[in-house]
Amino acid sequence: MAVNAYLYNDTPHLINDRTIDWESDTIKAMLLDNTYSFAAAETDLTNANAAEISSANYVAGGVAMTNCLNVQDTGKSSLDAADPSWTALTADVKWLLVYSATASKPLIIFDLNSAGVVSLVGVDFVGQLNAAGLISLTNQ
Repeated sequence: MAVNAYLYNDTPHLINDRTIDWESDTIKAMLLDNTYSFAAAETDLTNANAAEISSANYVAGGVAMTNCLNVQDTGKSSLDAADPSWTALTADVKWLLVYSATASKPLIIFDLNSAGVVSLVGVDFVGQLNAAGLISLTNQ
């Protein structure tokens, strides 16, 4: 199953001008159903909140991400975090949204299944993020 990642238009600016501070803001991940339609121009969470999943073991707003680091290496900068996870979910999930709860701004969204939804029935779900980071920038 291919996973596609998309940035919202404001994400680079929000991080660059430190409106979003990746290491000190509360960064969260929420799960959305297939009623959500990605629009890069979105600047708030209104549409995402309307499409958030509901499950007995899911808390509205999603989970706080841990180990949020801005990793600097020679010629490269990456935003990284631990994989968000949920226990015993029963829901149809289409999207995993990473957002700043501090600034109420969407940052990155992952389409978990471009062909449809991921149907979860009482299973643990881990949003496995790229080991190289969520966003990587290379200096040229």
